[in-house]
Order: sequence, then C-alpha cells, then structure tokens
Amino acid sequence: MGVAVLMAAAVAGLACGGGGERAEVDVDLSDVDAVVAGHLEALSEAGKVFHARAVWPQPEREDRVEVEEVWLDVDNGRFRREDRVPEGGDFSVVVGADWTTTSYKSSGNSVYTHTMTPEEWAEGAEAGMDNFAYFGLEYLTTLVGSGEKRVAGESTVEGRPVVLVEAEWSMEPGGDWSEGATVTMTVALDRSSLLPVQVGSKLVDPEGEEQPWGPFTFEVTEYVSPEDLPADFFSPQAVEELYVTLEEQVAQAQAQVEAAGFSLYWPGERYQAEGLPELYLRDVWVTEDASEGSLHYAIQLAGFDLDDTVVIRQGPAGQAEFGPPPIPPVGSKPERQESVAVQGTQATLYISGMQPTPICTVESEEMSCTPVAPAVPAYHRLVLTSGDTVIQIEALAKAQEEEDVNPFNNKEALIAVAEALALVPAQP
Repeated sequence: MGVAVLMAAAVAGLACGGGGERAEVDVDLSDVDAVVAGHLEALSEAGKVFHARAVWPQPEREDRVEVEEVWLDVDNGRFRREDRVPEGGDFSVVVGADWTTTSYKSSGNSVYTHTMTPEEWAEGAEAGMDNFAYFGLEYLTTLVGSGEKRVAGESTVEGRPVVLVEAEWSMEPGGDWSEGATVTMTVALDRSSLLPVQVGSKLVDPEGEEQPWGPFTFEVTEYVSPEDLPADFFSPQAVEELYVTLEEQVAQAQAQVEAAGFSLYWPGERYQAEGLPELYLRDVWVTEDASEGSLHYAIQLAGFDLDDTVVIRQGPAGQAEFGPPPIPPVGSKPERQESVAVQGTQATLYISGMQPTPICTVESEEMSCTPVAPAVPAYHRLVLTSGDTVIQIEALAKAQEEEDVNPFNNKEALIAVAEALALVPAQP
C-alpha cells in the first residue's frame, strides 16, 4: 500500500456536522463488526441520497483548506465525489455507477475510467462492500476490508460523543517504507447515529516515530432528495464533458491575459524547424490572478511523448519577471548570459551553470549516482519582449540514462522557436 492509498485512507473520510438528524442506532458499541455494519447502514435512508462535506485544514500550506463532498445513492448503487480548494485551483470529480468510475482532474485536464472486474467485485462484496455507492467514501474500503480493526473506546470530537474505530495494517517493505512500518486509521463515528465525524491516519515507523495524515472533519452529514439534484448528477457523460479541448484552453487563456493587459504569443499549435522534431501544443495554463500564461509543448519520441519539451511563459511587459525554472536547488542558480538577436531586436539567453540531476540507485544499502550528460546544461532560457508582453522560452534537460533527450535544450533551437513567435490568432 503506497502513499496514494495512505492519503486516500487519511483524507478521504468526512466528518459529521449539521444536518440530517437520525434515530439512535441500537448496536453493541464494543463489537467492532456490529459497529462497522451499523455505520454502513447509517449511510442509507430509503428514497434519499446521503450527502457529506468534509474539510481538511493544511496550515503548513499557507492555511490552505481542502474540501471533499460526497453523495451516496445507496438505493441505486452509485456515488459522486468532488475534491476542491474553495479559493480556486485544482479540483476533481468522480462518479461511480454500474461498477465503473469516471473521474476528471483539472490538473492535467484528464478523464479516466475504471471498471471493477468480477474478481474485484467478489472480493469487495465478501468484505462487506456489497454496494457500489460505498466506494464513494474511500476510507470505507480500508475500514471494512481490514482484518485488524477494533473499537478503541469512546471520546469527544467537535463537542460530540463518538465511538472510535481503528484499522491497522503493515506496510510492504520497499520505496519509502522499511519492514515493520504500520499504519493506523482512526474513524470517529457519532455515538448515537454512527455517522462519520472525523477520519485520520498515522504511519508509525519501526523506530516508533509517527507521521500523521489528516484529519478530515465532517462539517455536514445529511440526507437529501434525489429530485433536488441535477438530472445528470451521477452521469459519467457529464463528467467527461468537463474535459476542456485545446481550442477552448487557448480561447480561455486569450481572454484572461488580454483582461490582464498583455497578449499571447506562440510559434503555432504545431511547429517544426529544420533538423528538429515537431513541437505540438499539449497544455495551456494561466495563473489564478492572470499575471502569467504559459504554453507547454511536447515532442514524440520512440514509444512516448516528452512533455514540457519547451515551455513558453508570458506576462505583462514591465511587470512580469521570469527567473530560472523551478528545479532544485531552491534559491538562486548559477547562470551565464549572452545577448542574441531575435526578430530584429535584442534578447537575452541564459545558460544554466548546473548539470542535469544525476540518476541515483541504492544497492546493498549504498547509494551510487551516475552523472547524466555532464557536458549538457540543466536548462536554457531565452527572454525577450514583444509589444506588451515579456516572454521566456525555456527548455530543461530531459535525462534518460546518460544522455539528454531534449533536442531543444540549446541556443540554436530556442532562437529558432523565438523567431517563429507570432500573436495567437483569435479562436473561433
């Protein structure tokens, strides 16, 4: 079980708050199987959809708060889950129906689908996950399926009496984990209703040092009428339609940067210079305050696409300042610079004084590092101004074994891209 699963177990839970009063559940609170079964039963009410909203404060990330909302339609075996940051930024939406999940992530602008195999379904059903709606609350997979779970007593969370259920498992050695590491997930359930109140986890290494995740605290748990939700609320097609086409991305970026007082430039949606592979536009980003836009180009190599082969960052002239790419180490980076002519004006080329990050391996508890293309700079960046826009074209070394496979990480290639820059035409 890796970090992603740990995070899902730690933060996917929700915590009980206002809304949706429920009659007291009559179970033996000392019997963990009875408590878990009562918890699953509490998530459904005939003709209703269970709705929960949980928050996860992250003070270490500038007081960021992550919010997760879940709707479980147990009657029809389906769910919807949304993760977001209220202040804006990345978000994701997942719907599950007919044993298939369809998810959209704004980071990467991608849609994924996964259908459970009969073997996966049988395994889940045997453990107690016999309704697909339950998979909307990710912590339930661990709680229900764990063979090592127990009632850890009673307590008070957010002023509410709760019963604490713990599930524990051992980490498989490898990666960041050594033999003997364990994870304990604690689910706080309302003592009367057995609805979720809080979910958190902690990793304990063999030396006894603890690393906590979460907790997620539920602000809302309630039951809502299906008629109050949009007709396509649980529709996979509605999630797929969240995908933004490249043309839409470009049009949105144009509108945003023009409102911020600068223009958007590119060498075209596709660009090929003599002796170089064809660049194609893969993604378009604009910062939340629209102070910077960036075009991300890739090339096709044997068997894979090389993302961010070239990145073109842009901002308002006289205001935006671009520095070295955000690669280690943090802080200033050694560079040398030279003046070059581009489109009849002067531009500045910056050449990294660092080498690409070496490839390191660990064998017999000893680390060995092989330098990657030692004669190749870690990056090149070219800065110029065109009209109301300052532009930085950058290319990073892309290490593959002992060579740099990015053919644009050099002076001549960046100048060729700069010579091809023109205003992005208005999108239809």
